[in-house]
Amino acid sequence: MANGHTREEPGMEFDTARTLPYDADPLFDLVADVDKYEEFAPFCVESQITERWADGFDARLAVGVRGLREHFISRVQLDRANRKIAFRYLDGPLSNLAGTWTFTPVDGGTYVHFHVTFAFRGRRLNMLASKLFDAVSKRMMDAFVVRARSKLGGRTYRSPTGRTTTAKGAI
Repeated sequence: MANGHTREEPGMEFDTARTLPYDADPLFDLVADVDKYEEFAPFCVESQITERWADGFDARLAVGVRGLREHFISRVQLDRANRKIAFRYLDGPLSNLAGTWTFTPVDGGTYVHFHVTFAFRGRRLNMLASKLFDAVSKRMMDAFVVRARSKLGGRTYRSPTGRTTTAKGAI
């Protein structure tokens, strides 16, 4: 292409949200615990924080399916005051990966919103991924819901109105 730049492939975008019966802070911590993703996140076969700083870190992750494995590096920005975790792609087989997790206290728990944009290098991979992207993204949110239930169980939360309630695990 002109000036040595390559044309970026069109990407995919996905949004999903759930209200979970837990405080925002432990949910924020659960999503920020990238070192543990390989234990529960769909297709994640390796997860390691490689460098930390006060409000974020770089993480090296590997995804694998049927013997295929791809590594990539993401930069994760933790904004605890605004209950937001943002991530963006630094290196690997993609042309783009960026997204956010937001945690909004609501009566009855926390409204968790997950947004991600994603593109492979190459039209053929993007076409294949577009057929699977929504299902994979939904599985990602489902995996975090199950993880929250297993780690946070019947924890007590304080609603924005000040009412204290115990989560019964029904998410």
